[in-house]
Amino acid sequence: MRWRLIGPEVIGPELALALDEVVLGSVASGASPLIRFWTWERRAVTLGSFQMASDEIYLDRCRDDGVPVIRRITGGGCMFHAPGKELIYSVTLPSSEVPSSIPASYAALQTPVLQAVQDLGVKASIIENSIMIGPRKVSGSSQRRVKGAVLHHGTLLIDVDEEEMFRYIKGDKVVPSGKGTCSTYRPVTSLREHIDIDVGRLSKAIVERFMEGREWERSEWTEAELDRARELASKKYSSDEWNIKL
Repeated sequence: MRWRLIGPEVIGPELALALDEVVLGSVASGASPLIRFWTWERRAVTLGSFQMASDEIYLDRCRDDGVPVIRRITGGGCMFHAPGKELIYSVTLPSSEVPSSIPASYAALQTPVLQAVQDLGVKASIIENSIMIGPRKVSGSSQRRVKGAVLHHGTLLIDVDEEEMFRYIKGDKVVPSGKGTCSTYRPVTSLREHIDIDVGRLSKAIVERFMEGREWERSEWTEAELDRARELASKKYSSDEWNIKL
């Protein structure tokens, strides 16, 4: 298999998540696997696919401040995103290329990211679906599986403003309604608390680890991919029917 690599790019939150859905469908139909990196064009909150919005976030504050709330097609927990403060990556590949066990597949796809962080001089470890620096979380990940393909999505915190973050998400103040999957709260840290780092250096380190032994090429989005993603961004990922549905 020859992999495609796209990014890092700066992209709007609705289009970013729509592209994940487009790629998942393409890879399930036999297209090349892809790893992509991006940072956010503007602030946003994302929800896991099975979460209850009112459990996880302060909806009124998000609406008052113009911070969109967008539901991912992957699982996992609620996150606040801000421009320049994180690197997001997603890996989409055939199901045959990952272990069938969900915990084993997370381990297989997170390990190169962990190794990259360690290569940069940070002592880190994996606990469940998170990369931890000591007792604090620096990266979370989530997955979506369809027939023939797996999407693995992750965020690495480069910097963090906890006051801003917890203005919009409830964190350890979540009160479960029983209608969705609640986030697992862990105190967070950022890579810049430990090393001098930027998006380019971090993504390069991940590519070096992830692409070991793989054939790959830098790529761009095709017009067909962008057209489909823009349609999804407009009709689905900008819609309360999808984003606040639970």
